[in-house]
Parts: sequence; C-alpha cells; structure tokens
Amino acid sequence: MRYDKTLPQLRIIQVNVARSPSPHEAALQLAFEQDYHVILIQEPWVVMGFLYEPKGWQFG
Repeated sequence: MRYDKTLPQLRIIQVNVARSPSPHEAALQLAFEQDYHVILIQEPWVVMGFLYEPKGWQFG
C-alpha cells in the first residue's frame, strides 16, 4: 500500500518525559504548535497525585 498524501492523516506524538516538568511542558507545546491529534506521554510529571496541566490546558 502506498502513502497517499491526499488522504487526511492522523498525527501522533509519543514521548517519555522522565517525570520532569520541563520536557513535559515542551512536549505539550510541540504537539500544540505542530497540530498533533494524539499525545502519548510516558512517565508524566505528577505532583501530589495530580497530573501536570499547564495553565489554560484541560485534558479530557
């Protein structure tokens, strides 16, 4: 099967942020800027049992 550029593409990014805030935020910013549809974050930054969310973001 050949890659067809005319079909809509699902854009997925997968990153391991090693439980660190800077890579976590950078991955989210990159995904937002480059219009990814799905973000898979391995070892997310968790503070006191809550998943990190930058200001203005809400995960569903």
